[in-house]
Amino acid sequence: MRSPPDSIVGRDLRRRPGRKPSVARYTAGQPVTAQELQAITDSALTEKAWQAEALGYLMERGWVCYHTLRSKGSAPGFPDVVALRPPVVAFIELKREPTRGNKAELTIHQTKWIDGLKRCTAVSARVYRPSDRTAFQEEFL
Repeated sequence: MRSPPDSIVGRDLRRRPGRKPSVARYTAGQPVTAQELQAITDSALTEKAWQAEALGYLMERGWVCYHTLRSKGSAPGFPDVVALRPPVVAFIELKREPTRGNKAELTIHQTKWIDGLKRCTAVSARVYRPSDRTAFQEEFL
């Protein structure tokens, strides 16, 4: 879990009634809970920053990770990260927290990929060369 920004730590903050946690909506007063503080920091996190944090976390724990930096020209919807730590392969889509101006929802293509991957029960990893054409075609009838 990320640490809260130094500008917020130790400050008494009070949420205005009826509103979601937001840095702009807190004023000096009663202390916030740890959950409210986490909600503030999470809502301010961009998708790019969240991806960097998640990739760092995975790699620190021994996962081998792949993330496409520029997907221009690629088929749409493929998950952001493929992480490998045998016996597990994980396909991960990372989204920022929803805000008023950004719902951070999955696209139809992302939904198709994630739903399809959830139904998979096997992983195949092979190397094929042109001379393996027949074996390739038999594998993927």
